[in-house]
Amino acid sequence: MKGKSMSMSMSMSMKMKMKMVTEDTEKHREEAINEEPELEFLLQVGLVKDFKLSKPFRARLGPTDDKWNLFLPATAFDPHCNADDVRHAVPVRVYDTCGHEFEMMLKKWERRGFYVLNRGWATFCDQRRLSDDDIVAVRTFRHAVTHGLCFVVTFKRVMRKESEVIRVRVSRLFV
Repeated sequence: MKGKSMSMSMSMSMKMKMKMVTEDTEKHREEAINEEPELEFLLQVGLVKDFKLSKPFRARLGPTDDKWNLFLPATAFDPHCNADDVRHAVPVRVYDTCGHEFEMMLKKWERRGFYVLNRGWATFCDQRRLSDDDIVAVRTFRHAVTHGLCFVVTFKRVMRKESEVIRVRVSRLFV
């Protein structure tokens, strides 16, 4: 009888743990969706391991930005990246909010204290039609199947005034 009650208490304990894990996972999912509703599709598809996404790093694209590289502060991404691997550049998958996948490379530049996401960043910008003043938000996560380091990039377009757009178009005509 004693063995039976012990196994019942263990199964109750396991059920409680499973419930806590399920609730914690659901909490991560809800937090990500509440912060950026565009992420819901990516989470529903099941690419994100345990629904755990990093906090977003946001950057405004500017006219002097190098469209071939996206620079990410090391302080924001060190907890998610294995510095030994990244020092030599590693292939990573970058997703947009529709689940389209882009192959890129990630490398850490120790002296300058940041990571560089490149070899595909320009293609991403072109296909998403990103331009100056648009704001990108970058999050890291582990792939649910491969456990590889991945990124998801969301963005907000900054609407320009018509006069600015016309001025840019006219100036390009005379260049």
